[in-house]
Amino acid sequence: MIKKRISKGLLPIFLLLVAFIEAKAADPCLDLYEYSCQQPDEKSPESLAMISSERIQSLWQQILKSGQSVVRRYVKPKDIQNTILQKMRKTRLQVEVCQNDPLLDNANYTHVTNTVTYCSGAFLKASTFLSQIAVLAHELGHSFEPCSLNVENSSLQKIVNCLRSEESVQAQVWGFADLSDFERTCSKNKQICAMGISPACTFYQNIGCENKEPRCVKDQINETFADWFSAEVLAEVMTSHYGTNQISKQQWIKGFSDIARSSCGVSYPTFGTYPQPAVRYNKILLANPFVRQKMGCVEGPAKPRYCD
Repeated sequence: MIKKRISKGLLPIFLLLVAFIEAKAADPCLDLYEYSCQQPDEKSPESLAMISSERIQSLWQQILKSGQSVVRRYVKPKDIQNTILQKMRKTRLQVEVCQNDPLLDNANYTHVTNTVTYCSGAFLKASTFLSQIAVLAHELGHSFEPCSLNVENSSLQKIVNCLRSEESVQAQVWGFADLSDFERTCSKNKQICAMGISPACTFYQNIGCENKEPRCVKDQINETFADWFSAEVLAEVMTSHYGTNQISKQQWIKGFSDIARSSCGVSYPTFGTYPQPAVRYNKILLANPFVRQKMGCVEGPAKPRYCD
């Protein structure tokens, strides 16, 4: 119908324009982040529908179980493995209105209480239960992140080294400019913590403010490790608890792109603790073999390095 309304002289130009637009569309197997940002925010298929608030605790138990399986697979020293597992089994999930804003899109893990807080805004924004798993598993990963656990000489050091490599995310360590910069940061976060904002309390502890010895300062490894763990748990949950064969390739692409779409338009500070969104999703989520298989990605030289 559209072509009939276009004059014969303009038709070739129109067809060239259509071809150009189609050619510019990102390939999700090469750039999942760019692809996700190009897609319209459509309703998800029933097979990927988000989990209701009544069932979110059930989903959380599946995430905990799968998270423990991932730990057993990668952490071989029994003493470290048992320490992580004991803590993980007791990690609680609470869904609540954060900072008096029901639309606040956030989630965090608090070491002091061993609790994952899933803000109501993040819960409402999730378009598929894949997104919910990804967010909750990421926060669970912070319960044994490298900066909270001494992973030197353990199995996890191999993962850390991989995530710091050029072939993967290349997680950076920026550090403080000087001691006064460290002291100012500690003072600021102590004040915010006193206001009842738990992430500031966790940050205050993690960077060594209590004993005044800087550690894990402006280090991207915690967030990249949590992203890696999230992808591993996502694959484990879907394999163990859901009929993955009942989900089509296009539905998988829709589900994984929805995870990445949450960061469209986001730009992190250059010297911050997060790599840019395109790096996070293309070098970690897209590197996971389960994700690539379900999206029908053909292996080739452009495949990102998988850390295992």
